[in-house]
Amino acid sequence: MQYLADSFKEQVKRILTYNDYSDLEHEGIKISLKQLLEKEGYLVRIGFPIKASQPEVIDLVAIHELAGYIIGVEIDNASPRKKSLDKLIRLKPHIGIILLRSKIPHHKKTLKTVQNIHIPLIILNISTRNILFQSAILL
Repeated sequence: MQYLADSFKEQVKRILTYNDYSDLEHEGIKISLKQLLEKEGYLVRIGFPIKASQPEVIDLVAIHELAGYIIGVEIDNASPRKKSLDKLIRLKPHIGIILLRSKIPHHKKTLKTVQNIHIPLIILNISTRNILFQSAILL
C-alpha cells in the first residue's frame, strides 16, 4: 500500500507540472486539469459542493476510480485564501492542492497562511511550475 501511496503522490506532482497553465484563466485551468486527471483514471467534478454555513464549492475534486484517492483543488491568485484552505480541510482529501496563478506569488504570506494546516497539501505556482509548499505529511 505504501508503494501505491508513493506513486499517487508522484502522479499528482507529474500531472500538476505537465501542462503550462500560465496563459489560462480560472475556468480554463479547471478544464485542462480535469482532462489530464480523467486520462489518469480519475472521476472529476468541477464545482464540487461542500457543506458550510453558506453554500460553497471547491474548484475541482477528483476521485481515482481504482484506488479511491481523493484530490481537492482550489485556484487562487498570489497566495492561498483562508476560505480555500477551509474548504479543503472540510473535504478531507488525500491531497489538497492550491494552484497560484500569479507570476509573483506572495511567499511569506503563503507560508504564514498554511503553517497550522494539518492536511496533505501542495501549493504550486502554475506560472513557473514550482512547488512553493509541500506539507510534511506528504514527505
